[in-house]
Amino acid sequence: MPPAVATAPDEGASSHHASSSEAVAGGEASVSLDEFNFVTKETDIVYEQELQRDPFQVKVWVGYLNSKKDAPPYTRFLLYERALRGLPGSYKLWFAYLKERVASLSSHDPLEDSRPFEEANVVFERALVHLSRMPKIWMLFVDFLKRQKLLTRTRRAFDRALQSLAVTQHDQVWDRYIQFVKEAGVVETTLRVYRRCLMLLPEKVEDFIAYLQSPEVGRYDDAARLLAEVVNDESSETQRTKHELWLELCDLVCKHPREIKSLRAEAVLRSGISRFSDQVGKLWCALASHFVRLGQLEKTRDVFEEALCGVGTLHDLALVYDAFVQFEESLLAAKMKELEDEENAGPDCAASEDAADRRERKRRRKEKKKQQSEEVDFLMTRLEFLTERRPLLVSSCKLRQNPHNVHEWLARVDLFKGDTAKVPLQKRQPKQHTRDS
Repeated sequence: MPPAVATAPDEGASSHHASSSEAVAGGEASVSLDEFNFVTKETDIVYEQELQRDPFQVKVWVGYLNSKKDAPPYTRFLLYERALRGLPGSYKLWFAYLKERVASLSSHDPLEDSRPFEEANVVFERALVHLSRMPKIWMLFVDFLKRQKLLTRTRRAFDRALQSLAVTQHDQVWDRYIQFVKEAGVVETTLRVYRRCLMLLPEKVEDFIAYLQSPEVGRYDDAARLLAEVVNDESSETQRTKHELWLELCDLVCKHPREIKSLRAEAVLRSGISRFSDQVGKLWCALASHFVRLGQLEKTRDVFEEALCGVGTLHDLALVYDAFVQFEESLLAAKMKELEDEENAGPDCAASEDAADRRERKRRRKEKKKQQSEEVDFLMTRLEFLTERRPLLVSSCKLRQNPHNVHEWLARVDLFKGDTAKVPLQKRQPKQHTRDS
């Protein structure tokens, strides 16, 4: 039962602001008559008389609060406290009270004066004693703690929310929880939170993979391993198709060959080549790029040659051929730059160097220059040979598509005019010749 109604305004109302604030923050069981000095209008008396008869009507308390919408915050807070002492389980009153508490501190800086924020935190804790299964109150609380830069308390509040709420309500928590730990910048904590989330929401796995690949995290091996598990699990729920995930996996192992240890990159890429006929050329180029990043140039050439002899469409052939030419041109340009730098380098004779040492140094330098010049010539020969082979490679690709196309065989013979030793002789079935040949 609320205390007796004050029938006249108290002229010293403002002197009791501090004591009122303490009473509100502490949620004391009894409040003095002086603290009810806000009963100043006839409407207030009407509400007070109604509440004397029945203090457990939420509608009356809400109407009373609406009539006091222009009152100072501490006055409204006292009224909320009176209402909640009689109705501690009212979600409507608690939620409105907490929102007003938060709004009243919107212009305050928690670093300058933390006392009113701590008072509000106490009110939140009291509300959660009665309404621990209300997700909106938990989310309002964690957002308020985040604003105060209380990282540990915020993380613990998220954990408490997950422990208190029903499993069916956890999806309302995880997105905010993950966003919070990401912003906090503690990678290990974020990884643990993500792994906990995936136990309940496996569809978040793509977000986790993207996070592992982010530059600030750089867990490429974990990302590749998890991505491989997803593409091999037919029952996994993903936002993208298995085809798209496979291509992402191939791209990942291609770009980070040294970081990824748990998967064999070459096996992954070759598996993709055999699976996806529409991406053959791209995947062959990715495999070659993988060996370039490892510095295995001869292995790169072997991959390109294998691809040129294995692709089945002119589109894929063009992709592989252009990448091969670009690779050889880049090697040639680098070697020519090295030779040019060597030629432009002046003599670096030491003052104490004798004639024999100078002669030996000049000899070694001459041999090095000769070797570099030979390497440049060799690379140029390679590039020219590759360029000359292009018509033949195109012809071979067309014949792989249809080995019984007589018209294409005749065109191929023209490529070997004057060099009969290279004309391929193979048996063909006359009945399988195409009509347009």
